[in-house]
Amino acid sequence: MVVVIGDLTFYKASPDEKSKKAAELGKMILRIYGKDNHLDKGMLVVTNDLHNTSDEPKDGIVTPMDFSELKKR
Repeated sequence: MVVVIGDLTFYKASPDEKSKKAAELGKMILRIYGKDNHLDKGMLVVTNDLHNTSDEPKDGIVTPMDFSELKKR
């Protein structure tokens, strides 16, 4: 699963903040899909372009979401 967010403020956030938000997003996704799903890994991609329509923005900063690890919690 790939989630792309266009937000200049979040784009400038620290890698630790992006990791925390990726984990929170992963937990929310697991609540929606349930723990018995086939999701293993995902990516949170942050771009500074608010109007981004690409799944792979050129300026995208990728933070992994490890669903298999989140399922253990």
